[in-house]
Parts: sequence; C-alpha cells; structure tokens
Amino acid sequence: MTVDTGRCSGIGLCEALAPGTLEVGEDGHVHALTDGFDQSLLEQVEEAVRSCPTQSLSIERMQTE
Repeated sequence: MTVDTGRCSGIGLCEALAPGTLEVGEDGHVHALTDGFDQSLLEQVEEAVRSCPTQSLSIERMQTE
C-alpha cells in the first residue's frame, strides 16, 4: 500500500476503515504501518482506498509465481 502524504489531509477515515494497517501520525498525515498486509484485510484496505476523499491511497499488487 502506498500513501501520498502530499495529498493526504489526515482526516483518518482510512484508519477507521482498515485498523491496524494505517494510522494518522503526529505530522497529521496517514502512514502505512507495514509494507504489506494480510490478505484477510484486503476488503477493508480496498474500502479505505475507495473512500479516501483526497485519493491519497493506492494498492500495489505483488506478482506471485
């Protein structure tokens, strides 16, 4: 998951929709807590990406063999 901190306004909606994957830092911007996330959280993360009012979030899918 990627966060564009230049666009992020720190509303925190994504943090509420995908707890444990994102958080609003002291700088007022959202930060990913890890480089990746468990597949079981995919639906929550996708909802957070769709719901971001500033379109600051994106998901980068990894290729598997």
